Amino acid sequence: MPKISVITITNRELYLSNQIDALANQTFEDFEWVLVDSYCENRSKRIRRMVASTFPLRHVADKATGFYATSQAFNTGIINSSGKLLFFMSDYILPHPETLERHWQIYQKYPNALISGRSIRVDCSPFTLDSLLNNPSNKEQISGKDFRAGINQNMVWIDDYLYEVKPTTSP
Repeated sequence: MPKISVITITNRELYLSNQIDALANQTFEDFEWVLVDSYCENRSKRIRRMVASTFPLRHVADKATGFYATSQAFNTGIINSSGKLLFFMSDYILPHPETLERHWQIYQKYPNALISGRSIRVDCSPFTLDSLLNNPSNKEQISGKDFRAGINQNMVWIDDYLYEVKPTTSP
C-alpha cells in the first residue's frame, strides 16, 4: 500500500504530460497516481505508456455520463485510492519536486490535520522556478497573490512554513 494517493480528476489534456513529469521527479516515491479521467477509454494506453513503470498509476474512468460531476469524480478517486494520505492535485497543478515529501512530513507530525496549500501562477515549470528562486535577482519576477482575503488576521504559526488558520466568527 502506498503512503500517498495523488488524486487528479480531469476531462482535458492540457497538462497531463507535465504532471507525469512532475510526479516522476518527486523526492518522495511511495505514492500512486489515481487519475479519474473522462476520456480514460480513449487515452488509457497512451497515458500508461507515458507513466510506464515510473510510479504506480490507477487510471479510471469518470462514471458520469452526459455531464461532468466534480464531486462524483472525486468520490471515484477516493474509492480507487489505497494510500494513507490523500493529496488532491487539480489537473492544472504542477507540484514542486518536494511537495509530496513535505506533505508526508507534515502528516507524520500532525496526523489529524487537514493540509492545504497555496499556489502561485508562474509561466514556467517547477524546475525552472527552482533555478529562478535560487538567484536573488530573479525573485521579483515571481509573484503570486494570496487569494484568501484576510487570512493574515487569523494565522497562527506552528512550524516553519506552516500555519494554522483559525476560523472566523460569522457576523
